[in-house]
Amino acid sequence: MMMDYNTEIQEYERLASMPEVQQAFAQDKGWEPLPAAPVAPAFDPDWLPPVLSEFSCAVAANLSVPLDLPSIVGLGAASACACGRAKVVIRTDWEEPCQLFLMVVMGSGEGKSPTFTRMTKTLFEKQAEENRRRAVQIAKDAAAIDTLTAKKAQAVKKGRTEEAQALAQEIAGTPIMHPMRRFVGGDVTPEALPEVMEENGGATSILDDEGELLELLSGRYQERPNLDALLKGYTGSVLSITRRGRSVVVNHPSLSVMLLAQPFILHTLLNDERMTGKGLLARFLISEPEPLREYPNEEPAVPEALVQKYNAMLTRLMNMEHRTLHLSTEAREVFFAFRDEDNGGTFAVVYK
Repeated sequence: MMMDYNTEIQEYERLASMPEVQQAFAQDKGWEPLPAAPVAPAFDPDWLPPVLSEFSCAVAANLSVPLDLPSIVGLGAASACACGRAKVVIRTDWEEPCQLFLMVVMGSGEGKSPTFTRMTKTLFEKQAEENRRRAVQIAKDAAAIDTLTAKKAQAVKKGRTEEAQALAQEIAGTPIMHPMRRFVGGDVTPEALPEVMEENGGATSILDDEGELLELLSGRYQERPNLDALLKGYTGSVLSITRRGRSVVVNHPSLSVMLLAQPFILHTLLNDERMTGKGLLARFLISEPEPLREYPNEEPAVPEALVQKYNAMLTRLMNMEHRTLHLSTEAREVFFAFRDEDNGGTFAVVYK
């Protein structure tokens, strides 16, 4: 059974204190105790863009949660907006999409859901507004398809093969407006994701404050859920599946993921060889903030002007056109220095 690193240290020290082990150590001058568990630096708001930094600090103070929580959810919201719309050129032959797989791990009752709502509310509101606008056209398109389908069935019934084939071709070529689903919850199954992506220009974002996606991936409905949509949505490789009798192909899939989960869910997945072996969890930037031990006497309200500024920022990101960003010489040097530092996998280690 796997254990966390601190428990391993305690077990190691217990064994090391046994007389026979101490005797063996006395003969081995090169023995050293296990190093202490690494401690991540405190989250620095200066790492963030000004508006996100200011709003995250205000939300953290208002809800009495660690700064890490609203900051990372805010990054997830920004990633959701940029998903499928922006890319960064590292060098001539190397491009990366502007999207993140993020996970914050905190216990129950530590403010995950209220924080999530504050940081993502405007995205779901804008999406609902757009879908109200689309509703009439969606109904008209569905009626048109139903009419053509009924005509085709009648032609087949009467043996008019050429007519039926022509109607089938017309059905296939009829444009259909779909609901906007750029932002979906964690209850969308991995098998349904390719269809959602196809209907939304190849890109969608999972914003999940209950860890529902992780439970689906661990096999709530089936023993071995298909991971292709998540793996290829991260890399941008062509995604092709057969679903409900039809082929779904997404040539340039883009997926952004922001998850909030309780520790037991993550620990379950870390012990799943398929999840770790396929590299799914390695794609996530995972944070486990230290919960607040004391609550402040005052929890100041978030200024309305700041709320509007943050929402305006997200709206601009939602509405931006497709764009390509190029690293400056300084930024490229920082990136490659970081890559060289991580050459030994220092930042890939995930606790179990």
